Parts: sequence; C-alpha cells; structure tokens
Amino acid sequence: MDGDSEPNELEYYIRNLNIDSTRLRAKTAPLRPMEHVEQFKMTPNFTNLEQAAVCAVQIVQRNDSKFDLDSYEGQNSCKKFLGFIEKLCDSMAIKFQNRAYRKSFSNAYKVLYKDGKLCYLTEILDSAQEAFPYLYVNGEKYVFSKQVIDTGKKLFKNFC
Repeated sequence: MDGDSEPNELEYYIRNLNIDSTRLRAKTAPLRPMEHVEQFKMTPNFTNLEQAAVCAVQIVQRNDSKFDLDSYEGQNSCKKFLGFIEKLCDSMAIKFQNRAYRKSFSNAYKVLYKDGKLCYLTEILDSAQEAFPYLYVNGEKYVFSKQVIDTGKKLFKNFC
C-alpha cells in the first residue's frame, strides 16, 4: 500500500486489528495444492464408489462360491450393492447398452423396469448364476435360447 492511495477495506481491517497479512494468508490458504485423488474424494462419484465397495464385501456367498439370493440377508445385501452400482453409473454418466428389448416384455415384467435406467435386479443375477435353461412364469415354462444362457453366464462371470 503506498502512502498516496486510500487503503481498501481488507488492508484497513488488517491494519486496525494489528494482524500480519502473511499470517492471514497462511491461515486461509490450503497447506499445499490438492492432488487429484484428494479432489476426487470430495465428489459424489467417490462417495458412490465407496458405498458400493462397502456393500460388495457384505454380499453373502454360499459354500459353492455363488451368491446367496434366497435368504433375506443375502437378497438384501445384493440389492443394496446393485443399487449403489446403479447410482455410481448414473453419477459418472456411464453409457450403457440399449434396453429397447424390454419393450417386448410382458406387462408384469415391464413394471420392474424404468425407461432409461439400468434397473439391476437380483432375480436376473440369480438366474444368471444358476444358469437354468428354462424359467416358469405363472405356471408356464419358458425355455431360454443358447444365446440367453451364454449371456447369463457371461453376466455372472463379470459380476464376480
């Protein structure tokens, strides 16, 4: 500040409180610039990733290395994990495959899915891990094609 100009508000405040401006800067500035990892930890993406990781270790496994999707605890832990995976994908704006094939589903199945959303279901994961070649719906047997069974096996492998 030179003697000819009027002091601005901050300079006036500092001078009147008898505070050294270098100490004020040290108290308000970060100790060092934030690194990329530290910046990432402050984002919703990190929170979603962290929550998904916590849920992943809580998924209940059976003795045969498959997931327990029959018990309440197993079903609930997997559903929670899949929900956080969806939130993570959404927060990171991850593009996913076209789900137009869902339009051909019966109304009973259409209510399970929301347009434009992933809608991961534990029932689908269970079918994929068990790799049954058929499914009964309301007493009617539906036989899966080889492609559906192979895709289910691939889904389960990738999930693991």
